[in-house]
Amino acid sequence: MGQHRKALKRNLTGFVAAYVLALSLIAVMTGASHWIAATVTASQVDAANEIDISGGQRMLSQRIALLLTELADTEDRQTTLADLRTARDQFRAAHLGLINGDPVMRLNGVSSKELGAIYFYEPHLVNQRAEALIFAADRALLSGAPLPAEILAEATLLAKGPLLTGLDAVVKRQELEARQGL
Repeated sequence: MGQHRKALKRNLTGFVAAYVLALSLIAVMTGASHWIAATVTASQVDAANEIDISGGQRMLSQRIALLLTELADTEDRQTTLADLRTARDQFRAAHLGLINGDPVMRLNGVSSKELGAIYFYEPHLVNQRAEALIFAADRALLSGAPLPAEILAEATLLAKGPLLTGLDAVVKRQELEARQGL
C-alpha cells in the first residue's frame, strides 16, 4: 500500500507540474499575442496620425496662399496677419515634425528612402517648396503689408501647384507604407 501511495503521489505531482507548465505557456502566449497586437495597433495609430498631419499640410498650404492673397484685398490686415501667423506656425511645426520627427506630435520623421525622395529630390522637392512658402509668409508677416505682385503670384502658384502635388505624393506614400506595415 505504501508503494501505491508513493506512485500515486508521484503521478499527481507530475500531473500538477504538467498542468502548471501548460498554464504558464498559455499565459506567456496570451501575453505575447497581446503585446504584438498592441505594438501593431500603436504603429497603425502613429501611421494614421502622420497621414492626417500630412493631409492637413495640404489644407494649410492653401490657407497660407489664400491669406497672402487676402492681405492685398482687405482693410482688416491685423486679423489677416494673425491668421497668417497661426497658419504659418502650424504649417512649419508640422513640416519640421514630418521631416525630423517630433515625439510630442508622435511623428517619426522621414522613415523611408521613398518618402525622403519625395521631400528632397525632383520632381516633388516638398521640403524646398514648403520652405519657400514659409519664407513668403515670413516676409509678409515682417512687413505687415501685401507681398509684391510677382512674389505673391509665385507663392500662390507654388502652393496650388507643385507643393500641393508633392504633399499629395507624401500622403499617398505614407498610406502605402502603412498598408505594407500591417
